[in-house]
Amino acid sequence: MVLVEKLRFEAVVAGYGARKVLNHLNFAIHAGEIVGLQGINGCGKSTTLQLAAGLMIPTSGNVTLCQKNTRTRSRNNAQLFGYAQQHVALYEELSVARNLQLFGSLYSLSGKQLQQKIAQLLDCLNLKDRSNDRVRNLSGGMQRRVHLACAMLHQPQVLLLDEPTAALDEESRELFLKIFSQMKENGVAILMTTHQKDEALLWCDRVLHMENGSIVEKHPHKNENNLICLVGLMPEPLDEIAERRLRDLLAPEVQLELNDRHFRLSAFEGDLLGFALSWLYSEQIQPEMLAMCNQATAHFPAPKWLADDLIPTARSRG
Repeated sequence: MVLVEKLRFEAVVAGYGARKVLNHLNFAIHAGEIVGLQGINGCGKSTTLQLAAGLMIPTSGNVTLCQKNTRTRSRNNAQLFGYAQQHVALYEELSVARNLQLFGSLYSLSGKQLQQKIAQLLDCLNLKDRSNDRVRNLSGGMQRRVHLACAMLHQPQVLLLDEPTAALDEESRELFLKIFSQMKENGVAILMTTHQKDEALLWCDRVLHMENGSIVEKHPHKNENNLICLVGLMPEPLDEIAERRLRDLLAPEVQLELNDRHFRLSAFEGDLLGFALSWLYSEQIQPEMLAMCNQATAHFPAPKWLADDLIPTARSRG
């Protein structure tokens, strides 16, 4: 498969006055890829997005967006990307629909084309019933949905997101994940900053860790073979109510599969499995047998060769 490069930072140095923020930053992202930027406050994450959006000019080095140098500011360049900054930037006295109309006009959208796109996004982001409400009357999470819609209106090739899930509830986070996954499938390149390590591992194909304005660590592409799995045997099958309650308790990054008494918990982080197991015990669901393995060997239900290796828990030994 040919990788189509959508964004590249090449030896980029940038800062504010005498203060250097980015120090020879190098990385690239491709079509259909979600890349996460992580690091402590002040390491240069937001500055990186501003440079990608052409809102800043690097002191040295080059930033290219869809093969175009961001030093060249033009309306055509602006059509290539969508940018949702960390702080929601909307007209609070205007309705949701009017905000979308206004932002659409900035991207030269009008008439039937604009109305169809607005209707599509209102439906996609579950905002149809709030379209005539003033933005100031919406919750913070709803405002963030409108904020994202404004960045997606013109179907950009690159989406730049600064802390897109800040202060979101679980329903909105799951909705955003679904939308970003669909955009990825459509070939959109997404660069997002996040402080949530678990979220980054779940959402992103790659995670770049920034320190002092440079990339110091690159986590590998997300792959199901990197999943850590905990398989086990429950004392008895869960009824529908108990299963629903358990799924509500588990973190969204944890997958739960059930087959009669057999269960499998899967996550990219071992700590998440530990928390998941603690929820089992808190609900008085005490596994009789446990074993940990990776996704490649975690057949389900557990085959005999693995079932023979299941470790008896204190409950089954006692």
